[in-house]
Amino acid sequence: TIEEASVPRNYHSVALLLPNGRVLTAGSNKNGVSGGDNVKEYRVEVFTPTYFYDSRRPEIDAAPPQIGYGQSFTIETAQSHRIERAALIRCGSVTHAWDGDQRYVGLEFDKIDGGLRLTAPPSGNVAPPGPYMLWIVAEEDIPCKLAPFVILS
Repeated sequence: TIEEASVPRNYHSVALLLPNGRVLTAGSNKNGVSGGDNVKEYRVEVFTPTYFYDSRRPEIDAAPPQIGYGQSFTIETAQSHRIERAALIRCGSVTHAWDGDQRYVGLEFDKIDGGLRLTAPPSGNVAPPGPYMLWIVAEEDIPCKLAPFVILS
């Protein structure tokens, strides 16, 4: 159990995953009431998950800025031996408390000296072209400290 958010969020709210693993929340209509400016919620919060302060979070030291469909590419990480998952997460495009563009695309990978060799998604049917955050996740579901942005094309 964690502390509740201090601002209720409902219709017209957003929640966006940030590259450092925090989540930005904003917007809403106060108490779910419709209307004009007098019911809009202007306060912004940043949710910090418990893993944020975990000293075991892996780091991506280098990643390509752009990757192509089906392409094999490498990233540098000193913690490659601890990595259990890798994924592209589509950058958010939230409106009305709904992210119709949200996408998690798991990646196949091999551990290599000093990093990982990953395989990009096979086509735009799996992952539409555009910007993504590249995440690696270590044992006990500990995500990397900072997900680099990559352009998938």
